[in-house]
Amino acid sequence: MQLNLVYGTPSLIRALIDSYDKFAQLYALSDLADSNYDASPGYSIPLAREKASKLRSARQRLGVMRYQYLSSLRAVNLVEKDLVEAEWANWLSEEVYRCDRAAHMFSNSSDEVLSEKKESIAKIREYCANCNNVWDSVKERFLEMS
Repeated sequence: MQLNLVYGTPSLIRALIDSYDKFAQLYALSDLADSNYDASPGYSIPLAREKASKLRSARQRLGVMRYQYLSSLRAVNLVEKDLVEAEWANWLSEEVYRCDRAAHMFSNSSDEVLSEKKESIAKIREYCANCNNVWDSVKERFLEMS
């Protein structure tokens, strides 16, 4: 709908689209390695041929820049992933430490206190067992990498 405001009538828009489609067909815009891109008979005027050559070079430079940026983003994503994993491992080690403190606290508690909080203690034990299992597998993976 915005094209209608800028270019006028729908038939003009259709003509623009048709001409672009024809251009894309003739000059295979996706194939910048084609040496015939700017040497085609469609560019019979030397100035047009020169502009086509400059545009082709500019598109090739953009392709190189796009590749470099994507490679950089991939590297940044890998670094971020490693940082998040390190933060998680640090958090997990703190949880294991808290679980050890809780186990020590439970071992020093009276039977009366333990029986009152039996359900909560069972949940804490299950959670801590899970944390310890995961921590053990993290340590194993770390030792394998060393």
